[in-house]
Amino acid sequence: MTKEVYVGRQPILDKQKKIFAYELLFRNTKDNHAYVNSNIVATCAVINRVLTDMSIEEICGDKVCFINVDEEFLRSELVSFLPPRKTVLELLETMKYEEELFRVLSDLKSKGYGLALDDFEDNHFKFSPVSYVDYVKVDIKKIKSPQNLEQVVKTLRTFPLKLIAEKVEDAQELEICENLNFDYYQGYFFSKASVYKKRTLSPDQLMILELYRSLARDDDFPKIESTIKSSAELSYKFIKLANSPAFYTGEKIHSVGQAILKLGYRNLQKWCVLLLLSRDFSASRSDPLVERAIFRAKFMELLCSDIEKDKRKIDMAFLTGLFSILPIALNMPLKDLVIEFRLSDEIRTALIDKRGILGTLLQIVEKLEKESFEELKMLVTSVNLDMDRVFARETDAVLRSELFFQ
Repeated sequence: MTKEVYVGRQPILDKQKKIFAYELLFRNTKDNHAYVNSNIVATCAVINRVLTDMSIEEICGDKVCFINVDEEFLRSELVSFLPPRKTVLELLETMKYEEELFRVLSDLKSKGYGLALDDFEDNHFKFSPVSYVDYVKVDIKKIKSPQNLEQVVKTLRTFPLKLIAEKVEDAQELEICENLNFDYYQGYFFSKASVYKKRTLSPDQLMILELYRSLARDDDFPKIESTIKSSAELSYKFIKLANSPAFYTGEKIHSVGQAILKLGYRNLQKWCVLLLLSRDFSASRSDPLVERAIFRAKFMELLCSDIEKDKRKIDMAFLTGLFSILPIALNMPLKDLVIEFRLSDEIRTALIDKRGILGTLLQIVEKLEKESFEELKMLVTSVNLDMDRVFARETDAVLRSELFFQ
């Protein structure tokens, strides 16, 4: 099901002690610890989290973000996922600078990325690309004396760059750095790194979500088929669904392509949501949330077919019923779910505001579940139905939802 992901965030302050930027740090526990086996793995984890699970705007707002990178990452195409002019790439002190890497750095600067040297010490002038970067983060703990620090700052000031004093931990260190006219400050004296966390979908669920989005975009047949075939488990479940009593028409389905043609994109969308409700589709019969979701979906579909002839609207009624249970099943706030699935305006309005035809139908289902009959009567009348028809459709929905479990 869902899991929590973490990103550490430590502010970088300007001379007025206002936040200028945040350094984003790899974290894999909620107690602000990081267990790192590989620099590139840690970097990719941070980037994946700020681009898919969260967003740079969500974590950093309008501030710049600093992210640690190594040469392996810089030479890969992964850096292109980060937005230029919003991102400063911190070059680790362990990097080996060769002619090819200098070309890479020049190319990144031309694209609008900021560059910073991390953990700078007084012996780094001989082998670091000071002339290429926009920022130097001076590790004041690693410089032997205030005199050495002053000399480092004086030398760095001969380059067109900004200086960041890092590891500032007390008032005395801050005073020394202020006297040397650093541009920015970072350290525990101002703020320890905080952990930003968010609940997100598991990798399996993300693949199903991507399939759902692909279907919603009406991507071409080969792409849909390839996505399903990329997972043996997904293919198995899909063919099993096509052969279930809910869809079986006498012809046995043996291939993914055959099943796509039989079921159609809209039925596949519905199936994706069902899979997210229960990872083990064959065991869904014992899951009361899945039962409730399928019942709601069929009930809303039937009610909508009584007042609408638009097949698209009827399909959306089914999906609205499924999505109304998904926040509970995935332990995800409704507003996050709406964003994750990029839902249509009509479904979003129905789920959040309970407005429109779909919103009214969802209210009818909910009021019937709660046996709030007085409110139910008013809602039923507002869509030109009667109570007898609603109760008949409720019975139909129970019977039809049972087909999903046979």
